[in-house]
Amino acid sequence: MTQDTADPTLWTMDTEIRYPMFEEFQFVVDHDWTKVIHPLRPLAETSSIPMAGPDARGTGFNFLIRGPSGNKVQLKLRFASPDDIGLEVVNVTYPASEPKEWHSLAPPASATG
Repeated sequence: MTQDTADPTLWTMDTEIRYPMFEEFQFVVDHDWTKVIHPLRPLAETSSIPMAGPDARGTGFNFLIRGPSGNKVQLKLRFASPDDIGLEVVNVTYPASEPKEWHSLAPPASATG
């Protein structure tokens, strides 16, 4: 993925659907499989499924998009800040469908004493 020079919280990648009619994916931060960005359910095709991570609990939990093999896809990953790997949104744009966005769960409210 490439970091956007104008917006350091945004990372993008252009790819294509390789398998017949679908593609599964996750994001691995810094080539470290203990820092995987993934949905909270396997084969998350709908954007109503929240995403989680980066953590080591992503095995078998992949984002899923559908479309003809060879369709171009743009993946966008936005973090809370350039220095924080707290994830905000994954956006997928491809011609076979409307753009999709998966969002992280809202952080828990801080406890007050």
